[in-house]
Amino acid sequence: MTNLNEELDKIRDDHYSGSAEILQNYIDLLKHQYKKGDLRSSFDKNFILRNLEQLSKNHPTYFLVQHFVNEATTIIRTGRKEWDTNLSNFLKEYELIWKDVNTMIAAQTESSFQLVHKTILLHSNSSALKGLFRLNKPDAAKIRIIQTESRPQFEGRVQAEYLAGLGYNVTLITDASIALYADMIDMVLLGADAIYKEFFVNKTGSHLIALVSEENGVPLYVLADSRKIWNRQDHSRLSQTISEEPKPAGEIWHDPPKGINPENYYFETIPNKWVDLFITESEAINGKEIRNLKIN
Repeated sequence: MTNLNEELDKIRDDHYSGSAEILQNYIDLLKHQYKKGDLRSSFDKNFILRNLEQLSKNHPTYFLVQHFVNEATTIIRTGRKEWDTNLSNFLKEYELIWKDVNTMIAAQTESSFQLVHKTILLHSNSSALKGLFRLNKPDAAKIRIIQTESRPQFEGRVQAEYLAGLGYNVTLITDASIALYADMIDMVLLGADAIYKEFFVNKTGSHLIALVSEENGVPLYVLADSRKIWNRQDHSRLSQTISEEPKPAGEIWHDPPKGINPENYYFETIPNKWVDLFITESEAINGKEIRNLKIN
């Protein structure tokens, strides 16, 4: 169980990867343990429930994670003696249902606008965005990408390296310099961790990017699968999921002088009215109309 706890800790504390990658790593770990013959006893059942609760608390704005936790918890609690078999079947079905979601988002994006001969600004690290550019790999030489570093975790470098490996021309910039590139870019593409009636949640820096986009008339598109759209949140749940504890101050300044107190947050809200289109696996919808979309 020690090794399992260590692996679970890595996933719970992962703030480099996007929500889809974190969720897939978690599902893969559960499947591996189940295949080994573990996670079968009543003790294991309670262990998983506690772990799901902790996963949810560690990633309150990752609605892919929240969606999975809600469904998995229900399956386990209602399974009684068959809970382990039900969980195993659920993991297989869940993966089957959602395995092609990023490909579907990419196809929906392709039908909404073209990337060829465009300069595109990206921020942070998104599996939906990587899926889109993977699909457009044959045209990589005809597309220019400007990617932010995405401080303080620098996960933008991870995405930049991935896209460069596909053959794209990637210019890496600091988050604070995006206004300098406003006249060069044709569009902004962002992912999202959660989407509400009036705003969406994404990595810090996204609000500034959206503001620059709005002021300069640059189209802003947000790619996210439908699990991230929660339009019927009550007020208490809304406050819980957009709240965030400060992250390690040392990520900003490891040993600051006396009197300096770094504050470090990873997420922020961005008004939906600044979004030209939210693109899911099934449709593209104007940012001002997302409040009317009933999914969850």
